[in-house]
Amino acid sequence: MTSTVIFSVGALVLSVIAAGWDLATRRIPNLLTLGAIGCGLVGHLTLTHGHGLAWSAAGLTVGLGLLLPPALLGSLGGGDLKLMAALGALLGPGAAFEIALVAALAGGVLALAVALRRRQAQTALRQVVVFARRRPSSVPDDSSKPAAPVSVGSIPYGVAIGAATWICLLGGGPF
Repeated sequence: MTSTVIFSVGALVLSVIAAGWDLATRRIPNLLTLGAIGCGLVGHLTLTHGHGLAWSAAGLTVGLGLLLPPALLGSLGGGDLKLMAALGALLGPGAAFEIALVAALAGGVLALAVALRRRQAQTALRQVVVFARRRPSSVPDDSSKPAAPVSVGSIPYGVAIGAATWICLLGGGPF
């Protein structure tokens, strides 16, 4: 069995456990994500005689970097961020980029499904339009600030990341 197969199987197993955990508890445990990051870095160090460590670290950085902005804005949780970093450490920067892209699409579909199920799709669509029409102002003016949007709910984004992992690894990815 090649190291690529070992890391791919590890990523698939990780994504299933994380998605299930996120779906059940709305959390992804640090033990799972940080353990997977460690396995990715140490595994690439040992199985590739040190040559894969930089590649694994680059994957971790890409996975972390792509989801850090939405995490800082409060759009997703730290577990989702660390899950994407772990997948990057296991699979490398190219796969991390593809999985993050497909996860964004899968997350959009999941969010739409949740909004439809809760009969809040119209409110969600209205908020998207308001957000798209906002323009940055050079002079802050508190009186022109729109009211904070009412949340139509959240989604277990670990499920979207898990689905994206399976799509990219077993379906050949979007590219």
